[in-house]
Amino acid sequence: QAIRNTTLGETVTVSGLLMGRDVVRQLAEVPLGDLVALPAVMFRGPNETTLDGMTRDEIEAALGRPVVLVETIGDLVPALASPMADD
Repeated sequence: QAIRNTTLGETVTVSGLLMGRDVVRQLAEVPLGDLVALPAVMFRGPNETTLDGMTRDEIEAALGRPVVLVETIGDLVPALASPMADD
């Protein structure tokens, strides 16, 4: 699911500049699977937060789904096969 960067502008397409609140707001509007995979680079702020200060736990709670962080698209396959994906 593509996420628009409404905070910094829709022409900003760098995943490290996505805001947690943009992710939560936009994913709340679409059907979700069993888990949500997000780019790990989003969480490079202090204490592993997004630029707007959200943690992975806060995003998980807001979406009601486990969130896995991936560095590359290749990380997605093991994430989907993990026991967390079966919960």
